[in-house]
Amino acid sequence: MRSVEAHRRRLSADLTRQGPAQTLDFMPSETTFPRPVVLWIMLTATLAVTPMMLFGIPLGHDLDFQMPGWMEAADQLRRGIIFHRWSAATNHGFGEPFFIFYPPLSRMMGAILGLILPWRMVPGVYVWMILILAGAVMWKCAQEWMQPPAALMAALLYATNPYLLLTVYKRCAYAELLAIALFPALVWGGIRMGKNAPQATLPLSLVFATFWVSDLPGAVVASYTLAGLLALVSLVYRSFRPLLYGAVAILSGFGASAFFLLPAAWERRWINIGDAIKFQWMPEHNFLFSHANLPKYVTFNRGLSFFALFVMAVTAGAAVLARQLRHDKPQDWRLLAGLATASTFMMLPPSLFLYRTLPELRFIQFPWRWFTPLCVAGAVLTASAVEEARRKWMPRAIAAFAVACIAAVIIHTSWWDPDHHLDELNAVVHSDVGFRSIATWDLPLGSQPSQLDKPVPLVTFANSADDKGPTADIAVSQWAAERKVFSVDASRPLLLKLRLVNYPAWQASISGKSVPIQTDAGSGQMLVAVPAAFSRVEIDFGRTLDRTLGIVISLVTVFGIFPLLFWLTREKLGDIDPAPRHQQREVHLFTPENGRRQG
Repeated sequence: MRSVEAHRRRLSADLTRQGPAQTLDFMPSETTFPRPVVLWIMLTATLAVTPMMLFGIPLGHDLDFQMPGWMEAADQLRRGIIFHRWSAATNHGFGEPFFIFYPPLSRMMGAILGLILPWRMVPGVYVWMILILAGAVMWKCAQEWMQPPAALMAALLYATNPYLLLTVYKRCAYAELLAIALFPALVWGGIRMGKNAPQATLPLSLVFATFWVSDLPGAVVASYTLAGLLALVSLVYRSFRPLLYGAVAILSGFGASAFFLLPAAWERRWINIGDAIKFQWMPEHNFLFSHANLPKYVTFNRGLSFFALFVMAVTAGAAVLARQLRHDKPQDWRLLAGLATASTFMMLPPSLFLYRTLPELRFIQFPWRWFTPLCVAGAVLTASAVEEARRKWMPRAIAAFAVACIAAVIIHTSWWDPDHHLDELNAVVHSDVGFRSIATWDLPLGSQPSQLDKPVPLVTFANSADDKGPTADIAVSQWAAERKVFSVDASRPLLLKLRLVNYPAWQASISGKSVPIQTDAGSGQMLVAVPAAFSRVEIDFGRTLDRTLGIVISLVTVFGIFPLLFWLTREKLGDIDPAPRHQQREVHLFTPENGRRQG
């Protein structure tokens, strides 16, 4: 009895000594995000975008791919079109259904920023916001595995990880950047399924849905990451509950995003989707240190591969050194280490058979996109290992120096535009001849951009012989993105050619009566036959059945299934705590004093 009482007194004294030092600045009870955490994350994000303030806009691979869509989306918002479907300014003014197949979330964010700020400022502000989001998401999720100081370090490491900086400065892939910021929440949800599956289902379904309206390749990576995590969690906890509730979260996420995802999946039969997997974008040509590609891809791949190799080594060492995490939360440690191992494998050539076998996995194009889940696991394990050091300032200083060196190399080797590239791009997008095609894979089947006559009028004669006959008066009264209206006063029947490529969603009516639309075989241009009379022609981008069905599914999910999942989160369901009894008692004793969150 005396020995037990003495042990309790020593434990109480240790708690009194250790608790306040760890909670004073980080865990006030009145707020989820303490002020020091917010300031550190904002300061880090500001430092990361400072080069954009000094040198201008980085001319990354996807800048001229992303920004025209943002600019036209902003223009359509001004005209009252909230949910964009047809990109009218691209393809040199003949249009293309780009917005149907490209997720809307990042585009809407960029368009709203473009309505408020000059376009030269929009990329920098967007990146700054996303870096703050990445740090905040990691901070919130990392508290599941470690104490607040370590969670803050994990947040700062993740907000400045090499792949995120490469995406900002080398690639300008702003949609994927949003997916990167959300990835810690997906990993948290997958791991949390082993502890309290009912309460993790709703947040995981929301995160999963957000991925699919943010970036399609990132969503494919997220989907297979989540599937793998759920399988590992079921093995680690020896339960089918994670698989069952995980399937509910995935289906709910698909349902919530069906308003975008169902039309994108169904209507891709109407476009050149095969062009999304060209030679230079095939997974087999983009594994780490691959040389079987075009020179510019090989050069970028080489630099990224060295950064990935560095993160792999740091993550492996941190997994070994994170002894406290391995002791206190062994299941979480195994899952994070397994995530890092699987992500590494997916970036290497031996995984090629998976890209050739698993559905849609080839559409991620670049296997190095698995760098994102590797960085999630690496940030958590590294922060956990650093917090076990006796002199914490030393490994923290080394980590900060490493991040600064990596950032310096990336920034130094990036291309910059100190002038007015975005202003010029905006002028081209809104010019009479429009902008070139954003992509080739979203062009309607049968369309041939090289055969389109760029300076043609909005409406003209399809047959050159008609120019020599009696003239017809053509007056265009409206030429918006999704509605074209013009009148024709013809003395004989005519076949008119519009400055518009045909697509199954277009519908035509003459004087209120629906008429069929024809397609020019050589160019894919829209043709409309008008009678010998005065005709009012209306061309509208109609709502197809797949879009209607997608909207209905999303509404049913949001207003029917999500409330049910929310009710499940309110139920007092017992956690599945894998810790032995003596560890459970220790965690309970430490929680009120030092702010440690229960797993």
